[in-house]
Amino acid sequence: MHASDIGPAYLATLEKAPASSNYNIIGACVPLAEFAAGAKSVLGDVPIESIPVEEAYKTLNIYAYALSIAQRFSTEKATKELGWTAKKTTVTQLWE
Repeated sequence: MHASDIGPAYLATLEKAPASSNYNIIGACVPLAEFAAGAKSVLGDVPIESIPVEEAYKTLNIYAYALSIAQRFSTEKATKELGWTAKKTTVTQLWE
């Protein structure tokens, strides 16, 4: 999620959300490999490699498994109830 989308999301939540409600406030929903490629395009010639989840677990612990599964989240509820949608939703925009 781009930093410029966070403030409007929180503001909409504070102003419009009922107490104890929850929302998925996300920007682009892209595969991790695509996100890493976007980072490389901005950062320059940095090494990016794919490693087995078991190897990643050694340094990332349980987070390695969270990164390895295909997760999809929807902002439909936030859009419908709060009128909020992310403005920056492509990998390129996330790295601007």
